Amino acid sequence: RARLSLFACSVPSSKLNATKHMEVLFTFIPKETGTYRSMWQLSIPERQVEQSLQLLGIASEPSLCFLPNFLCLRTTLIGVRSEGKVQLVNQEECDLKFTVDPNSLYSETWGQAVQVLPMKGVVPAQSQIDIKLCLTPTQAGEGQFHVKVSVQLLRCPLTLD
Repeated sequence: RARLSLFACSVPSSKLNATKHMEVLFTFIPKETGTYRSMWQLSIPERQVEQSLQLLGIASEPSLCFLPNFLCLRTTLIGVRSEGKVQLVNQEECDLKFTVDPNSLYSETWGQAVQVLPMKGVVPAQSQIDIKLCLTPTQAGEGQFHVKVSVQLLRCPLTLD
Protein backbone atom coordinates (compact mmCIF):
# COMPACT_ATOMS: atom_id res chain seq x y z
CA ARG A 1 0.00 0.00 0.00
CA ALA A 2 1.50 3.32 -1.06
CA ARG A 3 1.91 5.98 1.61
CA LEU A 4 0.79 9.48 0.75
CA SER A 5 3.43 12.17 1.16
CA LEU A 6 2.84 14.99 3.62
CA PHE A 7 4.63 17.20 1.09
CA ALA A 8 3.13 18.41 -2.17
CA CYS A 9 4.94 20.07 -5.06
CA SER A 10 3.29 22.98 -6.90
CA VAL A 11 5.02 22.05 -10.18
CA PRO A 12 5.64 18.28 -10.29
CA SER A 13 6.82 18.47 -13.92
CA SER A 14 7.43 21.28 -16.38
CA LYS A 15 9.71 22.55 -19.13
CA LEU A 16 12.32 25.17 -18.31
CA ASN A 17 13.56 27.42 -21.10
CA ALA A 18 17.29 28.11 -21.41
CA THR A 19 18.65 30.90 -19.17
CA LYS A 20 15.38 31.00 -17.24
CA HIS A 21 14.64 30.11 -13.65
CA MET A 22 11.60 28.64 -12.00
CA GLU A 23 10.33 28.81 -8.47
CA VAL A 24 8.90 25.57 -7.12
CA LEU A 25 6.74 25.66 -4.02
CA PHE A 26 6.48 22.70 -1.65
CA THR A 27 3.56 22.51 0.77
CA PHE A 28 3.81 20.61 4.05
CA ILE A 29 0.51 19.39 5.58
CA PRO A 30 1.11 17.19 8.64
CA LYS A 31 -1.63 15.29 10.46
CA GLU A 32 0.29 14.97 13.74
CA THR A 33 3.22 16.58 15.52
CA GLY A 34 6.68 15.30 14.70
CA THR A 35 9.57 15.57 12.27
CA TYR A 36 9.00 14.37 8.72
CA ARG A 37 11.41 13.83 5.82
CA SER A 38 10.72 13.28 2.17
CA MET A 39 13.10 12.62 -0.74
CA TRP A 40 12.40 14.23 -4.11
CA GLN A 41 14.27 13.97 -7.40
CA LEU A 42 14.96 16.89 -9.74
CA SER A 43 15.61 15.54 -13.20
CA ILE A 44 16.69 17.33 -16.42
CA PRO A 45 16.96 14.47 -18.94
CA GLU A 46 18.25 16.65 -21.81
CA ARG A 47 21.30 17.57 -19.70
CA GLN A 48 21.59 14.24 -17.89
CA VAL A 49 21.14 16.08 -14.59
CA GLU A 50 19.76 14.29 -11.53
CA GLN A 51 19.60 16.07 -8.19
CA SER A 52 18.17 14.69 -4.97
CA LEU A 53 16.29 17.02 -2.65
CA GLN A 54 15.53 16.16 0.93
CA LEU A 55 12.63 18.05 2.48
CA LEU A 56 12.32 18.35 6.23
CA GLY A 57 9.09 19.40 7.92
CA ILE A 58 8.62 19.92 11.63
CA ALA A 59 5.10 20.03 13.05
CA SER A 60 4.57 21.21 16.61
CA GLU A 61 1.70 22.15 18.89
CA PRO A 62 0.57 25.78 18.69
CA SER A 63 2.08 28.06 21.32
CA LEU A 64 -0.79 29.45 23.41
CA CYS A 65 -1.13 30.11 27.12
CA PHE A 66 -3.18 31.85 29.77
CA LEU A 67 -1.61 34.81 31.56
CA PRO A 68 -1.80 34.40 34.46
CA ASN A 69 -2.25 30.63 34.29
CA PHE A 70 -4.56 30.60 37.33
CA LEU A 71 -7.11 33.03 38.73
CA CYS A 72 -8.27 33.51 42.31
CA LEU A 73 -11.57 35.38 42.42
CA ARG A 74 -11.93 37.68 45.41
CA THR A 75 -14.05 36.64 48.36
CA THR A 76 -17.60 37.88 48.07
CA LEU A 77 -21.02 37.59 49.68
CA ILE A 78 -23.85 35.30 48.58
CA GLY A 79 -25.55 36.95 45.61
CA VAL A 80 -22.71 39.47 45.04
CA ARG A 81 -20.83 39.08 41.76
CA SER A 82 -17.06 38.59 41.73
CA GLU A 83 -15.06 39.05 38.50
CA GLY A 84 -11.58 38.32 37.26
CA LYS A 85 -9.72 38.50 33.99
CA VAL A 86 -6.97 36.54 32.26
CA GLN A 87 -5.50 36.80 28.78
CA LEU A 88 -5.37 34.02 26.21
CA VAL A 89 -2.07 34.64 24.42
CA ASN A 90 -1.40 33.39 20.87
CA GLN A 91 2.31 33.34 19.98
CA GLU A 92 1.72 31.82 16.53
CA GLU A 93 1.80 33.45 13.09
CA CYS A 94 -1.83 32.51 12.40
CA ASP A 95 -5.22 33.21 13.98
CA LEU A 96 -6.54 30.36 16.15
CA LYS A 97 -10.15 29.57 17.07
CA PHE A 98 -11.03 28.59 20.64
CA THR A 99 -14.08 27.20 22.45
CA VAL A 100 -14.72 26.95 26.20
CA ASP A 101 -16.07 23.55 27.30
CA PRO A 102 -19.40 24.34 29.04
CA ASN A 103 -19.12 21.12 31.08
CA SER A 104 -15.96 22.45 32.75
CA LEU A 105 -17.65 25.52 34.26
CA TYR A 106 -18.95 23.71 37.36
CA SER A 107 -17.09 23.19 40.62
CA GLU A 108 -16.78 19.48 41.34
CA THR A 109 -17.38 19.95 45.08
CA TRP A 110 -19.38 23.14 45.36
CA GLY A 111 -22.19 22.83 42.82
CA GLN A 112 -21.61 26.37 41.56
CA ALA A 113 -20.87 27.46 37.99
CA VAL A 114 -18.49 30.15 36.81
CA GLN A 115 -19.43 32.28 33.81
CA VAL A 116 -16.81 32.76 31.08
CA LEU A 117 -16.92 35.50 28.45
CA PRO A 118 -16.46 34.98 25.59
CA MET A 119 -17.26 31.26 25.33
CA LYS A 120 -15.74 31.04 21.84
CA GLY A 121 -13.83 33.23 19.45
CA VAL A 122 -10.59 33.78 17.59
CA VAL A 123 -7.24 34.79 19.06
CA PRO A 124 -5.44 36.85 16.39
CA ALA A 125 -1.89 35.92 15.39
CA GLN A 126 0.82 37.30 17.70
CA SER A 127 -1.85 38.77 19.95
CA GLN A 128 -4.03 38.11 22.98
CA ILE A 129 -7.63 38.49 24.05
CA ASP A 130 -9.17 39.06 27.45
CA ILE A 131 -11.17 36.24 29.01
CA LYS A 132 -13.50 37.35 31.80
CA LEU A 133 -14.63 35.00 34.57
CA CYS A 134 -17.61 35.89 36.77
CA LEU A 135 -19.07 34.15 39.79
CA THR A 136 -22.21 35.02 41.76
CA PRO A 137 -22.31 32.54 44.65
CA THR A 138 -25.69 31.15 45.69
CA GLN A 139 -24.34 29.41 48.80
CA ALA A 140 -21.50 29.82 51.29
CA GLY A 141 -18.25 27.95 50.75
CA GLU A 142 -15.40 27.85 48.33
CA GLY A 143 -14.88 25.99 45.12
CA GLN A 144 -12.26 25.25 42.56
CA PHE A 145 -12.89 25.45 38.85
CA HIS A 146 -10.89 23.83 36.07
CA VAL A 147 -12.08 25.62 32.94
CA LYS A 148 -11.10 23.75 29.77
CA VAL A 149 -10.55 25.60 26.51
CA SER A 150 -10.19 23.73 23.21
CA VAL A 151 -7.99 25.50 20.68
CA GLN A 152 -7.79 24.83 16.95
CA LEU A 153 -4.76 22.62 16.11
CA LEU A 154 -4.07 21.87 19.80
CA ARG A 155 -4.47 18.18 20.70
CA CYS A 156 -5.35 18.68 24.37
CA PRO A 157 -7.38 21.55 25.81
CA LEU A 158 -5.80 24.31 27.86
CA THR A 159 -6.91 24.38 31.50
CA LEU A 160 -7.42 27.48 33.59
CA ASP A 161 -7.56 26.85 37.35
